[in-house]
Amino acid sequence: QWSTNIAEQGDVDAQFLLGVIYQNELQNENEAFIWYKKAAENDHAASQVTVANCYANGRGVVRDLQEAEVWYKKALENHSKLSVKYLEVIADFYYYNVDDKDEEAFIAYKESANKGSAYGKFSVGYCYETGTGVEKNLKEAFEWYKLAAEQEYIDAQYEVAQCYYFGKGVEKNRIEAFNWYSKVAQNGN
Repeated sequence: QWSTNIAEQGDVDAQFLLGVIYQNELQNENEAFIWYKKAAENDHAASQVTVANCYANGRGVVRDLQEAEVWYKKALENHSKLSVKYLEVIADFYYYNVDDKDEEAFIAYKESANKGSAYGKFSVGYCYETGTGVEKNLKEAFEWYKLAAEQEYIDAQYEVAQCYYFGKGVEKNRIEAFNWYSKVAQNGN
């Protein structure tokens, strides 16, 4: 009851919390969406991502990828307020769901990487390797893969091994490649 009163007075954190309560505790996605959207309209970054997710997945609202993109874009403009996980959700949305938005995906991956995310660093490396949203640059790809690999991110460790083995972005070095392949094997892949 207290959170409803505070939320109705315009407190965005209470509005977001009320959305969480309706979604998770009361199993009412429609009412959850209403509260998330109120907070999102008042510049609450986490709510903006949540509203975008609702539109993207049709939770509490009719599925609408264009509207999802609008809200992801608003949230990305608030990137300094977003956690790494939210940035990764935005990046993955652009990468997997929206044609011709690779640059937005790259920006969101880079923001998450700059906040320390191994997945973000790996994804930035992949973008550089493939030229997704950024000019292809194998040296940069290697550097980002290595940063993620040093955080024990297995996929990045494998890519570092591949880079050393084939000389992608770094001088060929079969011994280094073997060392990195060994790390991948030790980490269960």
